[in-house]
Amino acid sequence: MKKFDEFLILEQSQKPCPNGNCWVEYGRRKFWNGEGKYLGVPIPKIEITRSDTEFKITYQGVIGGLVLLSSENNPKDTMHQVCNVLTYEINPFLKNKELKPDVQNIKMVFTRKSLSITIPLESTPGKNWQLERRGLMLSRGTPDYTGLKKYKDKDGYEEKEYTSNGLTEKFVTWISSRTDGDSIVNTILDKVVKFGEWVSGLFDDEDDNLSKPNMSKVKPTLGNDFKIKDDSSSGTIDLSQLATRRIGGRRSIDMGPGMGKGLNFGEAQKQSYYNLKNSPNIHWAVMNCDTGQIISQSNNSKENVQGASVPKILIAAAALHNNGGRPNGKILGSKDVEWKNILNMCIISENDPAWGNVQEIAGGKEGVDKFCNQMGYTIMKPAKPSGKVNALEMTKFYTDLVNGRFLGSDALLKISHACRTNGARSKLYLPKGTKMGGKTGTLSSVNHDTGWFEWNGTYYSIAVLTRGQGGKGPSVVATMWGGLFKEYIEKSF
Repeated sequence: MKKFDEFLILEQSQKPCPNGNCWVEYGRRKFWNGEGKYLGVPIPKIEITRSDTEFKITYQGVIGGLVLLSSENNPKDTMHQVCNVLTYEINPFLKNKELKPDVQNIKMVFTRKSLSITIPLESTPGKNWQLERRGLMLSRGTPDYTGLKKYKDKDGYEEKEYTSNGLTEKFVTWISSRTDGDSIVNTILDKVVKFGEWVSGLFDDEDDNLSKPNMSKVKPTLGNDFKIKDDSSSGTIDLSQLATRRIGGRRSIDMGPGMGKGLNFGEAQKQSYYNLKNSPNIHWAVMNCDTGQIISQSNNSKENVQGASVPKILIAAAALHNNGGRPNGKILGSKDVEWKNILNMCIISENDPAWGNVQEIAGGKEGVDKFCNQMGYTIMKPAKPSGKVNALEMTKFYTDLVNGRFLGSDALLKISHACRTNGARSKLYLPKGTKMGGKTGTLSSVNHDTGWFEWNGTYYSIAVLTRGQGGKGPSVVATMWGGLFKEYIEKSF
């Protein structure tokens, strides 16, 4: 054995493990217990403790010399590979625990003899989370975070980078699944025909159970705009007759999960709202959808910002309108598959392949631009690769949506009503039971929530777009939504 660049390199190679996972292959902590040597290398000691409040992993031993968990079967950085063990062990633990890794408050301590990482866990009823990381140890280079980019637009995404004595790690977390009534999402994604039943009124809305059809209660809320197959007992809907909405006319939504939560908006929230309201990094607008009146707006409400996932609802609108109100199957070979891509993109906010597919259904960037120009959204550039939106034109879009001013608006209204990414944002302070829908957007640098809601029989739209708020983004957006509602709609302060 010899030393090389501070790593212990074996003269006799370690036998490769399947997928480089010697952590599992050797028996986890039964082997990695700090006792004895293997191929002349002192065996490191790895300990893991987990609870509903904390997940902690500790490593004591050599910096390098054995493959622990490395896809390349690289023995040079054994200690760093304990970070791979961390994600390998924590994610199955988190799968159904409704616990959020608090990436903003991780404790990471690295020395040449040990490494410990402690991740606080927060209870988040109805939400399951996953964790990922990338980093670099004892190197003059810079960490490669490319592998984390695919998570940036996930629901609830948060990130933070940590350094300790030559170790740099970035941790990210996101919502992987929901159990807060979100079975509808899995239902309509697995069985697209269920979406047809939902928008046609074949579900019982009184108990908010959208996972089973109620055939005794066929209650189309949209008149003759949606047609149900005569043999409704079969439980299927003819998707070819779905979403042929005529332009013009109002509609109502009397079912669905998109409801306000009614949390108390107290003096602390009020003061925070006033402090945030005039920030140059916060863009907002409030509109009366019944009259089209701009109730109020920030000075920067017409300024485009990176929209993250907000543009997706505009892409979906263009895809529906440009095809007569419904997918025709010409692009992806099946109407059902095209519906599924629209649902994936709008409800669970899938990026690829859904966004690209739906934009293609809309006629590409040119088709999206044409739709926006026809509707009067002349500043926004929602199509890829730009993905830019502004607060004022988003409220105009929702006004057009609830008033049926483009083909397919009824279907898209109910898709927006199923949005599940706004629970900690727009829904938080709106009165309990407020009917609402919309689209959120989250990146490391931006946090948005845009949508419509009905209050006292009138439809309104609020758009809040924020920049540079970091992990506080959802709270900032929630405070802005609550404050704008209180000041301009409820007029309670």
